[in-house]
This record gives sequence, structure tokens and C-alpha cells, in this order.
Amino acid sequence: MSKKSVLPSSADQYQQNHQASVMSAHDQLARKIQALIPKSLDDIVRANRDQLAIRLATDEEIMELHHEVVPHHPPAMTLYDWRLIAFEWDIHGYHRLEISLLGDKPDNRFRITSTVRKIDLDRQLIITNSGTLYGLGKRGEGEPPFEHLAMICNAAHMWGWGPFFGVPGFIVD
Repeated sequence: MSKKSVLPSSADQYQQNHQASVMSAHDQLARKIQALIPKSLDDIVRANRDQLAIRLATDEEIMELHHEVVPHHPPAMTLYDWRLIAFEWDIHGYHRLEISLLGDKPDNRFRITSTVRKIDLDRQLIITNSGTLYGLGKRGEGEPPFEHLAMICNAAHMWGWGPFFGVPGFIVD
């Protein structure tokens, strides 16, 4: 009586090796894609980090922009789950702080504004450098959700400085 071979045939071995290779390539691709996705505001800037930091604005920075806003027309829109985002630039000794409003539009899309010029938290209004008046709905808590981070990435590329700072590219509707 002969014993059956327990070694896999070359076709079986090829199939196993091929599946392992495909799974390994898939895992590598998944890791690369995950690495592109920012996990926080601090994770957006990936190059020349000594020249730009993106973070939540502090209460002090917000209060520096606090002024009474007396609207002459209704807000262009109200943003919900909003946050005030600080862009802190330090390029060749030139230090500048810009704060933008980031949040959800009523149509479930996202918006980041031009630099905020005035904030009136009593009336829940903001005026930006472009002159647009925004209403403030419910304020968001903590780090922004992924969709908001992607909106900042998209804006950085639209505004022209995304590539210099290694900002991941996202297309946001």
C-alpha cells in the first residue's frame, strides 16, 4: 500500500502563493490609502511644517475678533457643526494668524470661508474678509470630522498652497 503525498501540487502551491501575493498587495495599498487620509487638523500639513500649523482657534484668538455685527441683510447661509480653524503662518520670520469658519451647510455639504473679520457670538454671526455674512448654528466639539478635514485639504489646493505644504488632495463637492 502506498502513502498519498501530503505535499500540495504545484498548481495548489501557485494558487496559494498568488492569493498571498494579492492579499499582500491589497494590504499595502490599503495602508497607503489610509496614510493619505488626515486623522486630525495637525495631520493635514505634511511638508514645511515649520511654516504652517492648522489647529482649532483658541478662545483668546476668537475674542480678538469679537465685535458687534449689525446685519443689514440676512446671512448668506447658516453653518452647523462649525468650528473656527486657525491657520498659523510663519514664513521667513513673517508671522500671520488667519481664522476661517468651517462647517456644514444646510444642504449637507461643507464650507470653509475666507478669513474671518468679525465674530459676534451674541448674535451668532460672522463676517468674512470677502464681506459674506454667515449665521452660526450648533457649534461642533473637538477635532472636525473627516469630511471637514477633506474640505480644508480641498481648499488648500484651490487656494494654491496645498502642494507646498504636502496637503493630501481631495475633491469635495
